[in-house]
Amino acid sequence: MKTFALLFALLASFIATNGEATAATLAETTQLAEQGAAEAQATLGEAYRKGRGVKRDYGAAAKWYERAATQGHARAQYRLAALYRKGRGVAKDQAQAAKWYKRAALGGYAKAQFALGALYGGGRLVVQDNAKAYMWMHIAQTNGDTRAITSTAKNFIAARLSARAIAAAEKQAQSCIASDYKDC
Repeated sequence: MKTFALLFALLASFIATNGEATAATLAETTQLAEQGAAEAQATLGEAYRKGRGVKRDYGAAAKWYERAATQGHARAQYRLAALYRKGRGVAKDQAQAAKWYKRAALGGYAKAQFALGALYGGGRLVVQDNAKAYMWMHIAQTNGDTRAITSTAKNFIAARLSARAIAAAEKQAQSCIASDYKDC
């Protein structure tokens, strides 16, 4: 409990300073991350990816994101997927990118859900599947992802589907959400 309280205080301090970590905050966050705290690991990944409080280092960002991602931290999984997709700090690996996007989406991360829908819609990194694309975009929209709400991508995908296929995708989306992403 003490570790959680310290982590919360450090992260609140980190956020309050717009991500500009002080040396002490960074050292304490690093210590917690090395002890296995997933949120601290993800926070360090962000710091290294953005160059906040440390020199920008995509390799270090990938290392910390991967440590958090393997513990099920959905935001870290999403960020790690993007690094693999772009080849930043890691070798470009589309299969790894798709794997981490899917894990983040199944972890309930709305940005990843929209991204996965876009991947299915465009046939990038995965086999094109308009019904899955629509389903994941619908889930992201339901979960409040800004891009999913304002984007025309879902309508573009819908134009490729029959009314019956759209209804089935929406039903599958609701089932997916209701099962806490176990029935997707």
